[in-house]
Amino acid sequence: MKMMASGVLASNETVGDWEGQEDLAAEQFNRILFALYFSAPDDTDDITMDDLKKDAWDYWGDNAELLELTNAQVTEYINTIEF
Repeated sequence: MKMMASGVLASNETVGDWEGQEDLAAEQFNRILFALYFSAPDDTDDITMDDLKKDAWDYWGDNAELLELTNAQVTEYINTIEF
């Protein structure tokens, strides 16, 4: 069953260098994580959720669009995922 484990969220210390915008990058990435969590089926296991988080970071972790992320972009990204 899916769970939002403690320590799973990004922080300004975990997102790397965003040229002074680390707080914003973490906040925006956490929006994606919450959208993943709430969109995943209830029976999604922890390993799959971890893989989804890693995939999201691989896509967004060096994407400058992260800082200006819109709700539409979050929805578009979530819609590309096969749960």
